[in-house]
Amino acid sequence: MTGFFDTQLDFILFFYGLAFILLGATCLAIARGSERGGSWIALALFGFVHGGGEWLDLTALVVRDTPAFAIGRIAIMTGSFVLLMEFARQQAIRFGLKLPGQWVYIPLLSLVVLVGACVGAKEADVVSRYAIGFVGAAGASLVFVRLATGFSGATRYLAICAAAEFALYAFAAGVIVPEASFWPASVFNYGWFDQVAGIPIQLVRGVLACWIAFSIWAIWGQQLVLEVSSTRYTQFLHRQFVWTVVAMAAILVGGWTLTEYLGGIYKVNVQQEARGDIDLLASLLAGETATVEAMVKALAGSPAILPVLVGGSGRDDERAKSVLRLDVEASGAKVGYILDRSGAVVAVSGSAESAVWGR
Repeated sequence: MTGFFDTQLDFILFFYGLAFILLGATCLAIARGSERGGSWIALALFGFVHGGGEWLDLTALVVRDTPAFAIGRIAIMTGSFVLLMEFARQQAIRFGLKLPGQWVYIPLLSLVVLVGACVGAKEADVVSRYAIGFVGAAGASLVFVRLATGFSGATRYLAICAAAEFALYAFAAGVIVPEASFWPASVFNYGWFDQVAGIPIQLVRGVLACWIAFSIWAIWGQQLVLEVSSTRYTQFLHRQFVWTVVAMAAILVGGWTLTEYLGGIYKVNVQQEARGDIDLLASLLAGETATVEAMVKALAGSPAILPVLVGGSGRDDERAKSVLRLDVEASGAKVGYILDRSGAVVAVSGSAESAVWGR
């Protein structure tokens, strides 16, 4: 199962990004119809920015990644988490809590930048998820818990669902992080989750983002139904919900088909490139071995070699070494040997060090 999902990571990232963009569109619609839509605009921007960041991860996976591109993606992800935390902060202030102003993000962002400069980009990614992503998602969960106390019936149930989904997202995005050299990232990371659950954490995050978007959309729809109190409008919202689900399913199927098609093209290109490299290497090896083989055959056919193999005189040895030396120089080798049938060396030609090593 893990191997299958590993081959579908491009589609998972596409789905992940699309889910957050859907969340952004939903929250933007709520913000337009709300008198105090500032916090919902922050949540909408979180969805758009985070979804776009996931599609940048898809680009890095399919095309090519670079250190500068990786740093840019981490910066975008960190900015999206700041927007999520800002949603929770503004909602908490609306509920009557006294919280610090927006200056609170300065030390948090400074910490991420400092870790990135001193340790590395991957560690900065991890710290951003711990310090900002987890706190923002957990805060959003508490916001919907508070909103649920003011609702009743189906709306209250939907708000509780949204709170639970944000709590799970806090775990999925703020606790399960890329592997790093320090605890807990050295233990609770992507690899650990893959081994335990058998699925990539990105898939879980995408599913949670879809459920969050649908829950918030349903809450908004229920509120509109209560305000309008129209049977026709209620039926319209139900039809709109069904058609949106159908459109999402069509987009996901189309996205999966597209990513499979692009993945097939990429695989063919990689295979052709690898085959070309292998053919070039094989031709180079064939050329080298052909030269050596030809020199061996020429040496074996030389009349100066046979006397040495049957125990000739010192003069025969010198003649054989002279012929061997010429063949070694002609072939570009470093050292040459003449062996008898038992494999014993009877003559050596080449540098003194190579000859000693050969003996």
